[in-house]
Amino acid sequence: SMKKTDPDNLRRPALDLLVRLLPEDAKAGVWTFGQSVNMIVPHQSVTPSWRSSALPKAQAVNSVGLFTNIGAALDTASFDRALSSTEYQRHIVLLTDGVVDVSKNPADNNAATDRIYTEILPALINSGYRIHTIALSDNADSSLLKQLSSESDGVFAIAKDADALMSTFLRIFDQAVPQERVPLDEDGFLIDASVKEFTALIFRAEKSSTTSLVAPDGSRFNATNTTHRVRWHRSDSYDLITVTAPAV
Repeated sequence: SMKKTDPDNLRRPALDLLVRLLPEDAKAGVWTFGQSVNMIVPHQSVTPSWRSSALPKAQAVNSVGLFTNIGAALDTASFDRALSSTEYQRHIVLLTDGVVDVSKNPADNNAATDRIYTEILPALINSGYRIHTIALSDNADSSLLKQLSSESDGVFAIAKDADALMSTFLRIFDQAVPQERVPLDEDGFLIDASVKEFTALIFRAEKSSTTSLVAPDGSRFNATNTTHRVRWHRSDSYDLITVTAPAV
């Protein structure tokens, strides 16, 4: 069904952005699910090598799976829920366009849905998981998704286009990985001596437009003109720029 509800595969750029934003003291993994659940990015510490292996996998997300086994996806992604965790907060981000669908027998689907409410959700809450849910169509079981998020203090959203999906991912990211921010105005933004690194995420209204970053000394940088202290990723719709040891 994703072929109809997500024909442009909006999941790919959203996942790509999340992989690039995750800090290196986090752990993360990526699973796809239909009738079965497949781990496409191993759940490991986020390192440069993990990131470099995860980015191509994000581009391989497809719509070939049948059925919508949400319960199995939650079970698999929370493989460590029996272990106590004080070092990490635990978050699951669930994207789906449908309802719980494990077979052609409605009784099987009803039983699988009930199990999510009565077994899986309480177990995840007890293990400290926050479940963030994103419905990619009006056909999704919004009632189930809302309850998963509300009872675990997560985010629920309906995202039918790229802007809405990116915005939702950033809301979830802000809750999972709170970051200090500096205000932005027409004159730019202020970086003081305490800042050792900053990241600017800039969405472009027009795909063909060029983003430039101007340093305090007037030096101008863009995607094709950087230094060893500036890492610049340009996608179809945004620029993600990280500057190490920035000028005050």
